[in-house]
Amino acid sequence: GLCIFAVIFIHTVPRQLLYDTFSPFHLWQAVPIFIILLGFNAARSAAKRGQERLSDFYNKAYFQKRFSRLIAPVLFIYMVSLLLSVWFKDNPYFGYQTLLLKFPLTGPGNYFVSIVIQFILLFPLIYVLFKKHPVIMLVTCFSIDIAFQLISNNDIMMQDHYYLYTGNILRYLSALALGIWISRKLDLFSKRNIFIVVGFVISFVYILLEDYTGWSLELFPPRWRSQKVLSFFYPLVLVVLTIKYYPDFFNGRVARFIALLGKASYHIFLVQILYFGADISFTDKWEAVSTEMWLGLFVNSVICFSAGLLFYMADRKVKWYWAQWKTRKTNSVAA
Repeated sequence: GLCIFAVIFIHTVPRQLLYDTFSPFHLWQAVPIFIILLGFNAARSAAKRGQERLSDFYNKAYFQKRFSRLIAPVLFIYMVSLLLSVWFKDNPYFGYQTLLLKFPLTGPGNYFVSIVIQFILLFPLIYVLFKKHPVIMLVTCFSIDIAFQLISNNDIMMQDHYYLYTGNILRYLSALALGIWISRKLDLFSKRNIFIVVGFVISFVYILLEDYTGWSLELFPPRWRSQKVLSFFYPLVLVVLTIKYYPDFFNGRVARFIALLGKASYHIFLVQILYFGADISFTDKWEAVSTEMWLGLFVNSVICFSAGLLFYMADRKVKWYWAQWKTRKTNSVAA
């Protein structure tokens, strides 16, 4: 829930305000946190279900569940995007990136949808390797991530085919692997996890140097400075601390509301892609801090959260009716 507000905040306020408020250390970590939680939650779920072989994943039940939870909402938003693109634009996007579900009326964060699709296909391979050889899994994912960053550091990838970089799960592969790794044990100071503490220090210094000094690691692409392989230990520690201590800070209605926002965060995220992509009132990236900017942030937040929550509840209701219909159909056939 807090991460999705960070996304809306980033897409509204001036870039300088983000730097002045040290956003590379909190708000700009929203997507890496999403990726880490994807790996953590999926690994926890797989462990509870006793899934250890590829055949436990690559089957009809696995893909039906992932389609219902992750792909079906995207397809609905894609159709809405198509309709809006006809209204707002003369030339909606259709091309090879459509295969990655880049929307006709694309907006900020569309790349995350492409990453989710790749996650569905790739997670079983990573998790099965983790179950058999956890250290090899971690080293392999970090190696692939680093190699991808090195290969992508050119004008062809950064300009001509930029979406193939932003919408590629390989640039977040180490974050995904770290999320899977901590699913087994959250204690940061255990012997197994002590390298995370060292990595946290390295990540903190790396983000500080990249975003607040003139230094830059020129081997890697110049964009997304605080969201690269060397920075992911920092959001990992934020995730661990939140999971361990969050229940002690909130309770009652506040906790339930934040939990609801967390459950609906995927739907809210999809809605904000359309909202900002439509380039309607209050969605311009403000160039200076002003009363209008704060009003715009308030309006953007209310619209995205309200529409996203409605979308989430409608999605749940449709799935409930679908399940009821299937049950009645099965019972009638059996009778």
